Order: sequence, then C-alpha cells, then structure tokens
Amino acid sequence: MAPARSEAAPHDTSNNVHPTIPPPAGPHPSYIQVAKPYVFERTVHECIAATGVDQLREDNIRLQGVTWIDNFRKALHLPVRTFNTAAIYYHKFRLVHPESEYNYLDAAAAALFIACKIEDTLKKSRDILCSAYNLKLPPAEHLSADDPLFESHSRGIIGLERLMLESSGFDFRNRHPQKPLIKLIKHFNFDKNSKTSRVAYGMSLDLYRTFAPLKQTSATMAFACLELAGRLLNDRHERVESGRL
Repeated sequence: MAPARSEAAPHDTSNNVHPTIPPPAGPHPSYIQVAKPYVFERTVHECIAATGVDQLREDNIRLQGVTWIDNFRKALHLPVRTFNTAAIYYHKFRLVHPESEYNYLDAAAAALFIACKIEDTLKKSRDILCSAYNLKLPPAEHLSADDPLFESHSRGIIGLERLMLESSGFDFRNRHPQKPLIKLIKHFNFDKNSKTSRVAYGMSLDLYRTFAPLKQTSATMAFACLELAGRLLNDRHERVESGRL
C-alpha cells in the first residue's frame, strides 16, 4: 500500500505559507447527552434562529403541522394522548432540523406514526397516509392502505422516525395535562359539563399548537387553563387563581 502523500499548504504570491485551519472540535468521547424533559424559552428562540427560518413562517408551519396531526388523529379515532405526544415530537424535530431538510407534512405524519407506537394506539404508516389521502376524496374514490401509491411515501416516513427520536433525545416520558385538569375541575367543584370546564379542556389541547408543553409541567398547564377559562367567562375562583389546593 503506497504511503499517503501530504498535501502542500497553500501559498500566496509572497511565498508565505498559511497555516492549515484545523477542523472544528467535536464533543469529548466521554460526553453523554441526557434527554431534557423541559427547555427554556431562550433555547427555543436560539434553535429557531439556528434553523434560519423567519418567525412568521415558523408560526405558519407549526400551526399547519399540528392542525394536520389533530385532523387525522380524529379521522383515525385516536385518543387525545396520542395527539399530545405527536405534537411534542413534531415540535422537537423542527427545533433541530432546518425546514429545507424535510416537508412539514411528512414530519407531521412521522410524529403521529411514532406517537401511535409510544401510546399503544398502533397504526401503520400506510394507514395514516391512506386516511390523509381519502379525506380529500369522495367515498367512491377511496383507496385501501395496501395501494402501491403509498409505498414510497411510507418509506419516507419510516426514515424520518429515527431522526425524530434522535431529536427528542430518545425521551419517551410523556405528559398529558388533561388528566390533572379533570382532577382540578372535580377538586374545585366545577361541573364537568359547564362552559368553564369545556373551555379549559379546549385550551389544554390548543396549548400543543405552541411550545408551552416543552417548557411547562402538566400541573402548571392545567392550572393555567382553568384559571384563564374562569377569567374569560367571568367564572373566577379565588383558590384557583391563588394556586391553593
């Protein structure tokens, strides 16, 4: 085997040798990255700035992706917990990967696919794609999940699955504010069918259209939804607003 030849350092017109720029240093071999259950607001802004997308477009893509997830989890009759988990993975993925690397609808489908696995509401990637396709067509033109039309797209979603898990730090801890919210409604003697309770529950779902679930605990979000619903509907509760149980 011939010895490798070292390349000569670049010269300028005055025959001065420029030093070779070393490659950027990577992490130490002993470095271990631990999954973070919560992130700071500053971290979110830094990640968005690093991806190079402007704030208005970021808002549009985030809302469209979560709306897609919500629409098709309803079409597939999936529970709220699957929607929560899918939205979390969608947000974490987009904070790490620039928009140019993927289509946001593919990312939303991959997030829903992963959430179905984690929450034991198993659906194949073909089932998700088939449901999304059939919702746009009249019943007479519906296709089955085994149609070859979904083959390549299904493989693309499976390919995004690994990247999405890496973006989350392989963190499978899931939080659902709806459970503590229902407990708080009972604890503070709100009627579960009252307008305040229903508005608070709707807010707990709308929170997942924002980055709030990445930054706050389930109890904090549940209290915030119940307090805000009471303020909006003039059904205020002193103990709720003071945070006293």
